[in-house]
Amino acid sequence: MSQFSVDDDGVESSGLLTMLNQGFTQEDLDANLTACMYSGNNAVNKGNMGDMLLGKVIAISKEKHPDTGMALYATVYARGVARFQYSTCGKPDIGRPVCLAGEGKVCRPGSTFIDGNILNWASSRGVVIAIDKECSTCDVWLG
Repeated sequence: MSQFSVDDDGVESSGLLTMLNQGFTQEDLDANLTACMYSGNNAVNKGNMGDMLLGKVIAISKEKHPDTGMALYATVYARGVARFQYSTCGKPDIGRPVCLAGEGKVCRPGSTFIDGNILNWASSRGVVIAIDKECSTCDVWLG
């Protein structure tokens, strides 16, 4: 019996979702590389530069996927304020949204180029309410 249960009941009042894990490890959580995107049917992963932020992975299950050996489930915090590492190639701005930078980090859309194209603001989410430049973290209001 798993300690987690994937359901389609929507975001609880706590803002927590239980999703299938597609790439997060305990080492990622320990390093605060926790920014995730919705990647499919009740699943999350770290995404790529410019993908839309869903929330912060705050826990992974002890139950392992039989084929990959990775944690099977991830608990995602999808509302409220979350702290993320940010990419130095696109430092966020106070009062502006962020998007994924890949590898569990966020970045500022509209400042980062992918294949010669500026990231689309439509792929951004949240509002940056605080930045810690020494730690390269930002606090994001997810709504």
